[in-house]
Amino acid sequence: SFFRSYPSLLSSLLLFGVMAPPCVLTEEELAAKHGLAVSDVQDLRSMFEQFDKDGSGTIDKDEIGAVMRQIGFSPTEQDLAQMLAEVDADGSGCIEFPEFVTLMSFKANSELETDIAQCWEIFGGCTVGWLSTADIRKVLERFGEALPEEEVTQLVREADVDGDGQVTWPEFQRMMRTR
Repeated sequence: SFFRSYPSLLSSLLLFGVMAPPCVLTEEELAAKHGLAVSDVQDLRSMFEQFDKDGSGTIDKDEIGAVMRQIGFSPTEQDLAQMLAEVDADGSGCIEFPEFVTLMSFKANSELETDIAQCWEIFGGCTVGWLSTADIRKVLERFGEALPEEEVTQLVREADVDGDGQVTWPEFQRMMRTR
């Protein structure tokens, strides 16, 4: 960036309060901010560094496309531009590591939400708005998971926050996110 070429100018702007210093978060802080494990943040840093070819601490649109393709996505140029615009908080046109963590955790969370919704449909909750112990037992059996009645009942009891004996959509989401 411009300021890397003129470090004394950047120091002066920071010293006189014209610019705020960059916010540098630790791996622990990034993990907490995004609901990730520290090891996930470390894995993301390794991935980020792999695509930061010049060691500048940033990756551009082409590099983020390579990252996304490596983990199984097939983004279009428009998708990449939109992703960059959504997470490029400082408007630099590149993604710094904290922005990269934001992007990757958003993508992982949106996939998780899709998976949870598909599970809800499989269990039959979308037809009546809740699941009973019998509903959960039938689906588990259909997929070869014949749990004893006590375990299925315990599963429902753990998920059933309001104690009505049924698992509602919000309770199901909470249960799936914690497993």
